Amino acid sequence: MTAPKKKKSSPPSREELQGEISRLKRELAQAGGGERRLIDDVLNTIQDGISILDPDLTVRHVNPVMKEWYRANLPLEGKKCYEAYHSRKRPCSLCPVRRCFQSGRTEVDIVPGLPGSPAERLELFAYPMKDPATGEVTGVVEFVRDITARVRAEEALREEHGRLLSIFNSIGQAIYVADMDTHEILFANRATEADFGESLTGKTCYRVLQGREEPCDFCTNEIIRKLDGKPYYWEYHNPKLDRDYQIIDRVIRWPDGRDVRFELAIDITGRKQAEAERRELERQVQQAQKLESLGVLAGGIAHDFNNILMVILGNAELALESVKSYSPARVNLDQITGSARQAADLCRQMFAYTGKSSFVRQPVNLKRLVGEITHLLKAAISKKAVLKLQLEEGLPPIEADPSQVRQVVMNLLINASEALEDRSGFITVSTGAVLCDGEELKRTEFGNDLEPGLYVFFEVADTGTGMDEEVRRRLFEPFFSTKFTGRGLGLAAVLGIVRSHGGGLRIESRPGKGTTFRVLFPALDPGKAAPAPSDGGSVAGGLDWRGKGTVLLAEDEETLRALGSQVLHRLGLEVITAADGKEAVETFRKDRKKIDLVLLDLTMPGLDGGEALEEIRKIDPSARVVIASGYSEADLAERFAGRDLDGILQKPYSLGRLRGLLSRLLPAGEEAGQPDTDQPDQCPSPEI
Repeated sequence: MTAPKKKKSSPPSREELQGEISRLKRELAQAGGGERRLIDDVLNTIQDGISILDPDLTVRHVNPVMKEWYRANLPLEGKKCYEAYHSRKRPCSLCPVRRCFQSGRTEVDIVPGLPGSPAERLELFAYPMKDPATGEVTGVVEFVRDITARVRAEEALREEHGRLLSIFNSIGQAIYVADMDTHEILFANRATEADFGESLTGKTCYRVLQGREEPCDFCTNEIIRKLDGKPYYWEYHNPKLDRDYQIIDRVIRWPDGRDVRFELAIDITGRKQAEAERRELERQVQQAQKLESLGVLAGGIAHDFNNILMVILGNAELALESVKSYSPARVNLDQITGSARQAADLCRQMFAYTGKSSFVRQPVNLKRLVGEITHLLKAAISKKAVLKLQLEEGLPPIEADPSQVRQVVMNLLINASEALEDRSGFITVSTGAVLCDGEELKRTEFGNDLEPGLYVFFEVADTGTGMDEEVRRRLFEPFFSTKFTGRGLGLAAVLGIVRSHGGGLRIESRPGKGTTFRVLFPALDPGKAAPAPSDGGSVAGGLDWRGKGTVLLAEDEETLRALGSQVLHRLGLEVITAADGKEAVETFRKDRKKIDLVLLDLTMPGLDGGEALEEIRKIDPSARVVIASGYSEADLAERFAGRDLDGILQKPYSLGRLRGLLSRLLPAGEEAGQPDTDQPDQCPSPEI
């Protein structure tokens, strides 16, 4: 069996080819339609706006989101983008799509939505569509995202940030935030930057705030990390600003999620200064109260001591007048009177310590006085001390009692010599003038009462042991000494003298660094005349003067009344006595017609001498009244100024002083120079 023959094939006809092409086109069309549907599905699923634009800005295609946003301008396809999306007749001036066509790169911008559209603010991305063969931009895909909510949130955040900045910058205290690891300052308010005079953000806190090259050893980062967000309070003195702060530190969370240190630093420099001033004022008040108490004590002792001295001195002088000039007893009596007068000088020192005693003042050249007393004391100071003088010429004079100023200089020089403690050292004595303001005077002892102005000073500085705070605190206590007990009034009297002269005393001392005393006296006004010294009315009559009349003697001390009566009788006068001021007033009211003079002690129970004077003058304005007191005559004259006092006697006064005063106020008797034989020659011994 043979195989059948093959049949020869023929080429397809034109019709067949056209049919095949049509079939393929249909298949391709069907395939392309599927891709288009897929693309449409993708575009319709995206919740952001998408549109495709031609180079002439014609909208070729949009997704449903764009149609929803711009439904007021539908249809969108076929319109220019500026017509469809912005209802404009011309392209937008800052259009990112136009920029994309020009640059061939992706362009981004934030643009407003169509008025009335829910999408008020849009973020627009323009992506170029390029021909693969030529690279020419054939269209732009516009991707648009509604950022209205984000913009509103950002605006609200900016507003909140602005409010917080306004609040922080309105606070007058320093506030800053720093990274706890790098110490970088992330924020600093206006007050902080004003304190340091520069912008602080981005710089390390330890460098700009403290002037250090490394983190501070007192940094609180590790402390506040353990406090679980609770604040940590502490105080610090910033040496770079020389200010004191109360600081509050705590950990807060920064917007990027890291933990940072928030610090509020409250400037308490003023409060610290006020507290220091308050403590200093309290110290001064306590010191003043202590000195006032000691002054009252010293004044009371001086008053009683003066009364005893009056009895001793008065009886001694009466005895001197009664014994013959060649009697051996005169030597002993002279020694008694001399010692009594020395004791009276001690009483005046005690009154000076109270700061209420006045002295016989006159213009004094402080430079000359200090030079003279320093020269005299060279032999008295330590042989190992090198004395240096720095005495300024041409100083204005001061108004002072020279003897009292000499005592101040002497005390300070001896004090400086003893401070060297048998070691070699320097004592520098200087004088000068300085214009003092209120702050300068506050640094002196009790300088709050001093008036600002020109002061003349002398200064004694030593290189001795110096003083600690305990010694400094007790420095002006009477009889206090670091060397040995029983030294006397010492610096207490110095302070009293300086205060009585309207001056101030400034002390600087540290243990092992020596001590400097600066004494300030007000400079005397060149046009002011110094007051004439008061002599208490002495030297009016001779040693044999005897008077005529009746004296009312008011004295609360019985021995002094007895002595006073005897002395007044010795001077030829009748005497009526009173034991206190009240009795003196009553006696004067009853016997004023026969009383020629009233001698009042200043310090008496009931009515004192000043009060008794007022009552007596009410009874008889022309009454002659003399006041006796342990205070100085100048001090009493100032106290009774304008009250027509007829005389002043400073206790203890001598018989000669009393005789001189009375000879001015009372007439002389008929038997002047003759002793009163009716009076006993001997005085009763005082009970001490």
